[in-house]
Amino acid sequence: MHVKAAGKSYTTTANAKGAYNCKIDKQKAGNTIAVYVTDGQGRTSASVYTKVLRRGPNAPTLNAVSNKTSRLKGKLNDTNTTMVIYVGKTAYVPANGGKALYKASKGYDKNKKIKNAKAYKVVNGSYTMTVPTISAKTKVVAFSIDKRGRISLKASRKASSKAPNQPKVNSICDFEKYVSGSIPSGKKGCKVTAKSGKKKYTGTSKAKGRFVIKTKGFKKGAVVTVSASDKYKGKTRTSAKTKVRVGSQTQYSYAAGSGKISVSKIRSTSRVVKGKIALKTGSAYISYGENSASLDLNKDGSFSYTLPSPKKGGSSVYITLHDNSNGTIAGVKKVTVSASKPAKPSFMKGSADKKAKKIQIRAKEKGTLVVQSSKKKIKTTKCTYQSKGSYFVYTVKVPAKAGKVRCYLKTIAGKSKTATIKRK
Repeated sequence: MHVKAAGKSYTTTANAKGAYNCKIDKQKAGNTIAVYVTDGQGRTSASVYTKVLRRGPNAPTLNAVSNKTSRLKGKLNDTNTTMVIYVGKTAYVPANGGKALYKASKGYDKNKKIKNAKAYKVVNGSYTMTVPTISAKTKVVAFSIDKRGRISLKASRKASSKAPNQPKVNSICDFEKYVSGSIPSGKKGCKVTAKSGKKKYTGTSKAKGRFVIKTKGFKKGAVVTVSASDKYKGKTRTSAKTKVRVGSQTQYSYAAGSGKISVSKIRSTSRVVKGKIALKTGSAYISYGENSASLDLNKDGSFSYTLPSPKKGGSSVYITLHDNSNGTIAGVKKVTVSASKPAKPSFMKGSADKKAKKIQIRAKEKGTLVVQSSKKKIKTTKCTYQSKGSYFVYTVKVPAKAGKVRCYLKTIAGKSKTATIKRK
């Protein structure tokens, strides 16, 4: 048996009863198909002809798809039809009337989540539909619908892997000093890069493809671009890029999830921050000064975090709640460090020696240390924390041969009593 259709030839063999079937490419309505027979003696029958009837739109084509593809392309092979493309469990449709047309069609699948394509256009019979970048091994199915709700045959592809999958990046707030997210498919060991303007930071994906990149923070409104790269056969492959616009602390403080964060009072003399979050799909981070860190949550959502040193009264500590189910910031809790009138500071060993060019003074918290001798008044906020004794050490240069030296600590809550030492 010989079949000719749309310029192509196909062959098959009839069975003992003369029955046959032959698989051919999808055909357009109106195409003519010719069939004839040859036998073992080299004889050829006359051809018989049939035309392809229209039972719906002609089948579209779908170009190759990879995990760097966001623009799905192909040929409509018909007029007055609209494309619908399944990407995994999501049905993408044109924003202008596509959803209603699809739901009314014979191809509607209630198990698919319908989303509007980012863009859709048809030029000279070729379509382009823009969707989120596709992950490797995802099945993509394309078909068209006519105005009567009839659907075409389907064209399908499976996304190939040309690089790590495009990173999923969590929302970013302007006080955070990190960028977090994951690489779909859970790829470990990828280099993850976050860029914004001249700022560039890198990290590595860990178990389940998760990553946390330490940064110096970004301003509200900045756009952070994140990509992942790996090595394959000696060559570096880089994923499609994800862009995230940085939000503000004020914006997220009014989010509904902020009510799910509770934090105990933080004092200027304490290092421990305690609290609780009430979101099962959540993860939490703490940010203070130039630092950020993830919080280890107990089963009930409670946490206890020890700061490297007590924070200055009036400074801010932020707890950020991320919703892991969608990567957004569910809420932010800002806590202002409370302060009471500071305790009297004390001079450390060696400060009474008149020959010493520097003296050290111990205080329980951060503030402005004021040191005064008969010759000079010195103010400093520079100090180091001694965790063993739970105090701050202020080091001050004093004038040569300074005799009596007085000092006190000043904070937002007032000033301490004055400590005095006579140098000999």
